[in-house]
Amino acid sequence: MRRIIAGSVAVAVMLFAVPSADAQRPGAGAAVDSAMAPLAWLIGEWEGEAVSFSRTGSSLGTSRESVEGRLNGRVLIMEGIGREPSADGKGRVVHHAAGFLTYDPERGRYVLRALSDGGVVDAEATLTDGVFTWGFQVPGGRIRYHIRQVDGAWHETGEYSADGATWRKMLEMKLRRVGAAR
Repeated sequence: MRRIIAGSVAVAVMLFAVPSADAQRPGAGAAVDSAMAPLAWLIGEWEGEAVSFSRTGSSLGTSRESVEGRLNGRVLIMEGIGREPSADGKGRVVHHAAGFLTYDPERGRYVLRALSDGGVVDAEATLTDGVFTWGFQVPGGRIRYHIRQVDGAWHETGEYSADGATWRKMLEMKLRRVGAAR
């Protein structure tokens, strides 16, 4: 009986290993490394001010971003938590999201899957002149975010457009590093 189970396990491993090996294209790792290297500065713990803008005004809060590099930096796992201001820094959570970012060398593009409030978004993402931009369609328009490093800090702006031509700022975050990369 043990031989049958061991033999079945060996066959299963071989069946799953062959497609897995086929999926690994020569040179793909180097292409992913090259595309992800400019984003390595994001890895670490960040926190700071977040300002939300609406048609009626703005509100100040705090944000904490945690970014981990996995698979030698080929995948970034991100989590962001936005809070209302409070004396103890533990105000009510008003935003909580997570995401997975990598680069697909076959398609020549970044792949970002963002999750928040039970929703899942496969965002369009680009890196141009050191600015990482990602965005997605929402009912009635489009949202996009721009992340850049300014004087060692994480600076992010979020914008909304109903027509794709006129953009209105809805978020600005200025975060400082508070923890080392993992």
